[in-house]
Amino acid sequence: MIAALSWLTRKRYHVICYWRILSISPTLIFGKNTSSMNFIFLLLTLFTLNSFVETCVKTIPPEEVYITSTELPTDKPWEVTDAPVTDAPVTDAPVTDAPVTDAPVTDAPTNECTMCMVTPPTSNPTGTDFTSAEQATAGDCKKTLVTCKRTDDLTCKKVSIQTSTGVLIEAADTKEASALLQCQNDGTYSFGAVTNIGQLSCMYEECTSCTSCDISKLTLPMPVAGANFRTLDSTAADGCKQTSVTCERTDGQICVTVAINIFHGSNGDITGNLVSTIDGNTATVSLTCQADGTFSSGILSNINQLECLYDTCAVPSLCAECDISAIAPTNLPTGAVFNPTDLPNGNCIITDASCARNDGKICAQITTTVDTPLGQATAYEFDSAAAHGYLFCGDNGIYNIGDPSATVTSITCAYVNCN
Repeated sequence: MIAALSWLTRKRYHVICYWRILSISPTLIFGKNTSSMNFIFLLLTLFTLNSFVETCVKTIPPEEVYITSTELPTDKPWEVTDAPVTDAPVTDAPVTDAPVTDAPVTDAPTNECTMCMVTPPTSNPTGTDFTSAEQATAGDCKKTLVTCKRTDDLTCKKVSIQTSTGVLIEAADTKEASALLQCQNDGTYSFGAVTNIGQLSCMYEECTSCTSCDISKLTLPMPVAGANFRTLDSTAADGCKQTSVTCERTDGQICVTVAINIFHGSNGDITGNLVSTIDGNTATVSLTCQADGTFSSGILSNINQLECLYDTCAVPSLCAECDISAIAPTNLPTGAVFNPTDLPNGNCIITDASCARNDGKICAQITTTVDTPLGQATAYEFDSAAAHGYLFCGDNGIYNIGDPSATVTSITCAYVNCN
């Protein structure tokens, strides 16, 4: 009996069928003599159990089954497998997009070559500025253009951008210098072979403008007895400085030549003549200040030295008064005229002895002829209304024609074919 119950216990999923079979009353089969028939009924039930069981509906009502073991049967047709369930039952479980875990949330890794920061100069000299401008597009490694520049009218011999370790870049004869910095993967800037660029600074050397020239910084002419060197500053229309320089005699002497010479060039070893005056006592020229702070004149630049030259100077003799009426022509035809005009010549006089017409006629030829002990001298004019002859008043008060011995004794005017 115990063995039979044990066997029934192993057939747990058919419990309902067994119970229904055993629940048939023996009296329905054998009558009321149950004591002797129970045993026979039980044996018959055991022998026929399997065949009856196969006819039972394989259902397990939840309210009648109590599973006490986690062991699954392996000898029955309904075995547990790993096959996926396609028609999953509808449940009240919340639907989520991703499993919720306790893993920490981290940011995407940062590209260091987009994180560089320029460290500008701590201060800028008056009239200067520092700028930085991004050149790369968003997402690319940073490229930053840094510039040191002057904001005034000065031009510098040298402008440089420097770091704590040395010169980054420099430019000559300019107002500014620039460098394009490249951000590296370590988050620092580089430029060429210079890496790990930190604090920047700007340096401006020997800065000048076209208003800063100083004539006193040039090598000026040595003093000369009876002569003077003077200057006068002014401002040109473009705002640049101009300086007028003059070499002059102050002792009354007249020179064959008065000149202003210069030395120029980077070494000051090139000479040139700026201006010359013949038969005078003064020479003047204007110098223009350039953006690099040096003077120029015409095509001559970088002037660094001036000198005054006085050639063959002497005090002129005082000329006597000459009387042109004493030698003037007489008996002139109608419509003709003699017009003498005095011209300055130092302390002496040159007279333009002109034979002319005052009636508006033009002559095929007009001549002015002077008589001297050396012969006649004639000045001709063709198809004109006047002929000019120049006479020099000598120290003796007598006119000559340039040679003191060729003194003029008379003047004659002639007019040919005047209409």
